Amino acid sequence: MFVIWQCLVFIETRVMCIFFTAWKLPVVLKKYFAALMFLAWFVGAHADGNLVSTISLNAWDFKNSQISPEKLQKLGFNHVTLYIQWSDVESEKGIFRFDEFDQWMEPLVKGGIKFILVLDFGGTKYIDDNGVETNRIVIPEWFQVKYLDAAMLDFSKKRTKQINFRNREALRLTSRFIDQSVRHFSEAYGSAVTGYAIGLQDEREIKYGQEGYEWRDYGREFSDAFKARFGDVPPVINYNNEVAQGRTRREPLLFDLLKSRDADLKAAVCHYADIIRGHRQSVVGYFGEIFTSHDAIYGGGVVQELAPCIDIAVADFNFYDGYELKNDPNVLPLMANYLVHNGFKKILIGAYGERWANQGKGAALFPYVRQSVERALSRNQQVIGYEIAGFYGVSKENRIQPVDLHALAQLKIDNGIKKASPGSRRIGLFASRTNFDFWHGERSNQRNIHQDALIEAYALLSEIPDAEVIVLGERALREDTELVASLDAIFVPHQIVLPREIKQRLRNFWASGGVLVQDMRLGEFSADGDTTSDWLHDVFGIQDVRWSGQAGRFAYGGKVIDLDMQGKTYVNHGLLKARSGYAVAATYQGPKEWMARIKSWISGKVRSGQGDAGYGLILRGDRSLVFGCLPQLVEGESAPIWRRIFMKEITDAVAQRSRSMQPSSRPSPYSAPVKVTGALIGA
Repeated sequence: MFVIWQCLVFIETRVMCIFFTAWKLPVVLKKYFAALMFLAWFVGAHADGNLVSTISLNAWDFKNSQISPEKLQKLGFNHVTLYIQWSDVESEKGIFRFDEFDQWMEPLVKGGIKFILVLDFGGTKYIDDNGVETNRIVIPEWFQVKYLDAAMLDFSKKRTKQINFRNREALRLTSRFIDQSVRHFSEAYGSAVTGYAIGLQDEREIKYGQEGYEWRDYGREFSDAFKARFGDVPPVINYNNEVAQGRTRREPLLFDLLKSRDADLKAAVCHYADIIRGHRQSVVGYFGEIFTSHDAIYGGGVVQELAPCIDIAVADFNFYDGYELKNDPNVLPLMANYLVHNGFKKILIGAYGERWANQGKGAALFPYVRQSVERALSRNQQVIGYEIAGFYGVSKENRIQPVDLHALAQLKIDNGIKKASPGSRRIGLFASRTNFDFWHGERSNQRNIHQDALIEAYALLSEIPDAEVIVLGERALREDTELVASLDAIFVPHQIVLPREIKQRLRNFWASGGVLVQDMRLGEFSADGDTTSDWLHDVFGIQDVRWSGQAGRFAYGGKVIDLDMQGKTYVNHGLLKARSGYAVAATYQGPKEWMARIKSWISGKVRSGQGDAGYGLILRGDRSLVFGCLPQLVEGESAPIWRRIFMKEITDAVAQRSRSMQPSSRPSPYSAPVKVTGALIGA
């Protein structure tokens, strides 16, 4: 039996041993052979389910570094991510060569390393075997010369390097490249290739690329189709829309443009996915940071639509926000959570360090990479592994250095980390694609306030004991009735622009027994930019709002606490007055600065120590909670206090609801709409 067990453990390379052992078994034991074969299948399936740990390597890594299976495995990697450039494979039209890639792959596969192959036809700059950026791109020169109309145009009508999805020849020839590549590698290496990624854009992610900030595509095919459907040419978006400007800028065709682009992007991705799946191989899709200032440019909203076409989704982040280095370890876990609740079954975490490495700070990023990956792994069953990339030596003379394997020995990610048990309190964290698309280019107070409020809310909610955070978007709120019905609460963090339908669905969730929470300004503007002056005032019991740009003092829990955003937000807070039946907490005690307090006292607006006649920072209702500030982003000495208050108030609201109603007994959140009562403030 011990011999049989050894055979089972090494099932992938010892298959014949099982049959040999079975042949020698006495007749009386042969009846157990079927059970043993089932056990063999189980062990093999368990082995296939091992954590994927992959490192991205390039031609110059293989040429200038001593890459071996033993070195990679010692560092904790069992996969390599390798880019297969179209220009290398088909430098001559119709002739496909893979020998260069085979010479790298064969010895690693023999040593037990598997691969993720990125089929790269996205138009990025070609970097040669020495790590030097050339004047070429990864699209063959013969294609560029012959098919001039196959490239996307930006809004200045300049030709870009990205393939035009609507061009028939471009689609045909890129499809042929994918088909030939998958055929070759699947026949040569079989299951040693875990998946094939679709690299249709400069950064190989599934989005629209950009050069500078000029949007794509304004080519003839797209423009004609858009005009035929909407009666006008695609709008040119050549400005930022920032919340600090006070008023929204009406953009009647913005969302028509985005939906049209998403439709084209989805059609292309699913078309290429069908080719890969035609060879019975898995499709990999890379998704860059989703909730950013540039989300509209990138077309990140298509993430919600692509789960049926992607087998393994990679959430990737280079710890850089487009302006400065960013060491936040919560971005990737948030993205992974969002992908899970958009239907993706397998997810990898992509942690990239090229921006840090170029400044000689790669090792300083390791603790945050480790936290990011381990948090995502422990919190989501669907996260099956991680990808590490970009940790090169400092670039010299326009030459990218090989990967620094010696430095990567310090990374030390725990590949055996256990999955956390789901919490009994299920808190939804709502992230509206509309809100992020509308505030394109957001940089008020040198930050993206919407993104920061979302990420910090995720971080704090994840710290609540026995709580499971569910990051859901508009698609999930509209369509995933089972998911929404399972939630105890939904928190809406600084989502100022919402479609009317989404606001109504949030109202329905509350009306059917769920707890609804916001920090401030929920859906104050509709998707077309119209002011509603309503944060669901009737749900949250808001009678009046008074805005203040000054730091304030508030009485909470028997103490007076300062609230100071230190100029890092467009407003400090809004004082809230409650309607009948709602309770005020954190009552206003006047401005923080002593000179301002004296002026307020003299003017009679605030009487020291007495608050301001029912105005406060928090309103509590029957399954509703609203903050008149962004407590998760408070600065200064009181910041930890406000973060604890944020967590406590939400915990108490959920606990109160749990005592009165269980999720299973709650009516569907998609029941008949609730009639709005009471006048809207400012309407």
